[in-house]
Amino acid sequence: MADASTDVANVAAAETEAAAIASAGNPNAAEMPNLPQLAYVYGFEYRLPAQEMSGLMRRHANICEQQGPTSCQILGMNLSGEIENGNRSGVLQLAVATRHARAVGALLEDEATDAEAEQVAANISTDELSKQLIDTQARIETRTALRDRLMQVLKTRKGTVKELVEAERSVAQVNEEIDQARGWLNEMQGRVAFSKIDINYRSAETVGGDFLGPVKGAFSSLGSILGVMMAALIVLLSVTLPIAGIILAIKRLTRHSTAEPVLGSEG
Repeated sequence: MADASTDVANVAAAETEAAAIASAGNPNAAEMPNLPQLAYVYGFEYRLPAQEMSGLMRRHANICEQQGPTSCQILGMNLSGEIENGNRSGVLQLAVATRHARAVGALLEDEATDAEAEQVAANISTDELSKQLIDTQARIETRTALRDRLMQVLKTRKGTVKELVEAERSVAQVNEEIDQARGWLNEMQGRVAFSKIDINYRSAETVGGDFLGPVKGAFSSLGSILGVMMAALIVLLSVTLPIAGIILAIKRLTRHSTAEPVLGSEG
């Protein structure tokens, strides 16, 4: 009877754990069972002078850090290109608590407006994860129940040696499947709890840059033209100099051969 009571207690504990895992994904699941589980992705793109880009990215990152790690986290930040040629781009990736995403987005837009950056794109996309969450949670519960039954076989030691060895292998495999499913569940719950915000930056030519651009292009073209002319001159000289030398040598020989008979006749 004591063994039976222990088994009942273990099964009850396992069922309690499964129920806790199921409710962890949505604390208000009992109150709002049909609420869609949406993963949001916000996208913003700004155009501004290249020399102002790093400053705006830094201020946007500061806005995120000021919210605290439970509300906003920086996932990635990249800035590339040169200021001199005006070809610069950057991206800032944030993970923001879904309940604060719109408020943080408004702060980012206000900061960009203060920096006189032009917003050229803004979009919101969603991924509905309700079915995947429910299916994954159900898989965890069924595999947990199977593991508990297999554990009971091992505890009671009822069965042949082959059956016990096979039960041990099955427990290990089921535990691996449970861990994998819990990883999927945590990843999806994280996507629902934290929205992703991608902020892209690209450079815009300033007035000075527009004025100097043609001048720089003219100098660049002039350099190319001079290079082509110099190369042509080198080729021309390499061809004409040997020919001119040969012609000059022939003329000298001709004059020399013509002068010898004249000198002989005078003698």
